[in-house]
Amino acid sequence: MPDEVKSKLIDLIDYVGQVIQLSETPVFDIKDYRQPIFHEIDLKNRIGIEHDTSDENGPIWLKVKRLKRSDPPLPPELIEEWITVGRDPYVFPKIESIKPNTIKQQDAKAQIKGGRLDAKDVQPSLKNHQKKYCDVIYRLDNLPDIKNTIELYLNGPWHEWSEIEKPRRETIKIYETLFNLQQSIQIQGQEKPLELVWGMGVSRWRREGQVIDHAIVEQLVESEINKDDGTIIIRPRGAAPQVFLKPFFALDINGVQTVFQFSNKFFDNFTEDQELSPFVPDTYTPVLRYVASNLDQSGIYFPDEIVDITDRRLPPLREYLTVTDTWVIYARRRSDNFFINDLNRLKEAVEKENELPGPAKRLVTRPSNENTYKGGRIDLGGASLTNYSGLNDGSQLLNRKSIRHLRTNSFFPNLIMMSR
Repeated sequence: MPDEVKSKLIDLIDYVGQVIQLSETPVFDIKDYRQPIFHEIDLKNRIGIEHDTSDENGPIWLKVKRLKRSDPPLPPELIEEWITVGRDPYVFPKIESIKPNTIKQQDAKAQIKGGRLDAKDVQPSLKNHQKKYCDVIYRLDNLPDIKNTIELYLNGPWHEWSEIEKPRRETIKIYETLFNLQQSIQIQGQEKPLELVWGMGVSRWRREGQVIDHAIVEQLVESEINKDDGTIIIRPRGAAPQVFLKPFFALDINGVQTVFQFSNKFFDNFTEDQELSPFVPDTYTPVLRYVASNLDQSGIYFPDEIVDITDRRLPPLREYLTVTDTWVIYARRRSDNFFINDLNRLKEAVEKENELPGPAKRLVTRPSNENTYKGGRIDLGGASLTNYSGLNDGSQLLNRKSIRHLRTNSFFPNLIMMSR
């Protein structure tokens, strides 16, 4: 089969796929998915998080260890009643400035003399059976030993614990979000399916009252939980990468079809040993540059504008298109339109097939101008058949049973054989 016919058929399948996707409401901002979002800066340089590794099952793009919370150090016994220490490293311990108590009158007199109590803070005990006692109010400012011990504890053991524990808690929070997401994907099944996406390159643009803030190159990924240590692993799925251009199609941006064709050709030209990876820029940045230069005459490729390429923060939204080379992980509802998957499978089948069936060829072949029908006519109303090769004189009259026999055995022989 000529390569031209196959190429036209593949283009037709791509076109139908785009028409189907355009029938869906386009998402301009990944926040509109209302699902967890992790930008590169959220996951880089985190304790317990690893990137770009592999195992016997293939590449691993992200590993998040299951870390345990550690408790703060206990305060010295001297200050136990004056300080309340929680398990949250972001919450400063609560310090009491006053403390009521009931002590013997003779002790109160001694402490007034020593400056630990103010005379105004000493009152006769309200309990009648404790006539030798008095109610007092201790003030932290009058207790330098306790105050100094509190400061030493806060600036020493507690501060050290807090600084170590904060990044651990951030990783724990990320782990819990991914864990809950994994459970949601498994529980919801096929009724309300979620899919996990790793996006490469973020397009940001404020245009015509719309805000575009979405990844460009998308790779479906899957998450799994290691049964031994609970580590969450995210690795790429076998699906081909896609370029998310729905917002640009919806806004009828000039050049979007050209970008679509370029990106498809770019990924189709990957060699057998070449795979998309967010950690190998050459596998996706040419598409990002093409998007920035072809969808907006003022568009910029952000890495060309910054001095520190290790700065992975997103640029602000502007009136012109800005494309980053950062990556982002997000979840979303899988499309209800399963025709896209069917079309992708059909496209793969066409690419692998050496000889396409006749109907598939005719879909993309111009019809001939020649009249290929050489026969006469069939007059079923008059129960006659002319110019049929199975008849000698071309004008023999046939009854209904004969006509039915001719239709079945002569026009549909394959069906007869299959029914047997």
